[in-house]
Amino acid sequence: MRIVADENITCVREAFKALGDLSVFPGRSLTLENVRDADVLIVRSVTRVNESLLAGSQVKYVGTATSGLDHIDVSYLAQNDIGFSHAQGANAQSVADYVMAALLEATASRSANLAEMTCGIVGYGHVGSNVYQRLTALGVQCSVYDPPLAQESKDDFFCDWDSILECEAITFHTPLSKEDPYLTRHMVNDDFMNAIAPATILINTSRGEVMDTQALIDAKIESPDLFYVFDVWENEPNINLNLFELTDIATSHIAGYSWDVKIAGTRQMFDGLCKHL
Repeated sequence: MRIVADENITCVREAFKALGDLSVFPGRSLTLENVRDADVLIVRSVTRVNESLLAGSQVKYVGTATSGLDHIDVSYLAQNDIGFSHAQGANAQSVADYVMAALLEATASRSANLAEMTCGIVGYGHVGSNVYQRLTALGVQCSVYDPPLAQESKDDFFCDWDSILECEAITFHTPLSKEDPYLTRHMVNDDFMNAIAPATILINTSRGEVMDTQALIDAKIESPDLFYVFDVWENEPNINLNLFELTDIATSHIAGYSWDVKIAGTRQMFDGLCKHL
């Protein structure tokens, strides 16, 4: 079995060399020529896995050491009977820690008490639920918005969108969806920015496209007391530098980049491949 993997995946050699003939390449420059004879492909988010990369190859299993799937054409894999797994939830603890640190920094800069604030959590998956647990443990009043989960719920745990708009801090943990009924692309837009309070704390560690860059820029110029914490950006890595300069805490998609997360992601890829075999 021939395995092709991104050379920058933590402990990739130690994890996979015993399973077959392992070759590693820079993930940003992987080509069809690199994967043509491979049976297994292990990637990160820097590699777009689609028909252009895989057509004509003999790849039968793809694993990504990431929670997000924006770089994977999952439909193409399914249509071509290519096995797939990803490191779902592996980064949840690390991202939740990042959000908590950002909230503490934001409130400290205003001499405010986090425990006395209201916080809106958009998306109640692995990360959102971890953020909720941390905040409520501190006594923070939280409103949680997740329409797909709300449909399955029989209680009133989840809130409506208007309740989110009223929160003093709002943190986003939603996947990127460009289609109805759960469209999330640009859910933060001009209407959203006009509806929230002019000193709201906004945190995005989900996907850059969840927020409309120009709407954020316009709002910050008009309401400089807004507090922006962004770890993800539209058009990464070619981000809008105007927004970057207006952001109070700006990081380069590293909220989930702890050593524990990287090891967990590699372990999930290893386990996924073993199950596939």
